This record gives sequence, structure tokens and C-alpha cells, in this order.
Amino acid sequence: MNLVTNLPECLFNTNSNIEKLLVSFNRLTCLPSSIRHATKLVELDANNNKIEFVPLRLPCDVKILKLGCNSITSLPIEIRNLTKLTSFTKKIETVLMTAFPSLRFRASKVECRIGNRRFEIPLL
Repeated sequence: MNLVTNLPECLFNTNSNIEKLLVSFNRLTCLPSSIRHATKLVELDANNNKIEFVPLRLPCDVKILKLGCNSITSLPIEIRNLTKLTSFTKKIETVLMTAFPSLRFRASKVECRIGNRRFEIPLL
């Protein structure tokens, strides 16, 4: 486990070319709202943190969204704008399907964890 508790708002204001943000196994409680400026972001892995909510606007090119093992109980309606999503954690899928039962994703697989084991389940 790492000890990062927050990401500075200015991180994405000056680094809009970030393609992958891998911050899993930290102590983050939120993602900065400035993440929306990371227009080239395609993978966001923030598994195993203490995140309670997702920013209203995430970059629309995100294809891989990993937010498992956090304290997220709901997602903003704007999450439906992530039309390029191909992979997301099982917890996010559950929240999405509960909040938006008619929403269809083009996901090819779902990632889930049982204990320390990670599984990718292909979607047919």
C-alpha cells in the first residue's frame, strides 16, 4: 500500500497528455475534478483506495475504468458519456446497472476480485 492521499488539482491542468493514471493501492478519498482536462486519458486505475465519489466529468476517451475496492455507492449520471468504455470493475458494473438499467455498454470484459485473486470475465 502506498500513502498518497490526494492528487493536486493542478496535475491535470498542466499534464493533459496523460494516457494512463495508475494510482491503485493508495489512500485517495477522491479524484480531482480537473481530471476532465486529461483529454487523452484512456485508462484510469484507482482500485483499492478510499474514494467515495466519482467526479461529474471524466474524460470521454476513457476505455478502462478500475474503481473497485473503494467506498463508491453511486455514480453521476454523466458516467453515461463514457461511450468508449470497454472494461470496468464489477462493482462499477453493479452500480451502473442499478442506476441505469437500460444503459448498454460495449464492454468486452468485466474485471472482478475475490480476495487477492483477479479475474477478467469476458462478456458475450
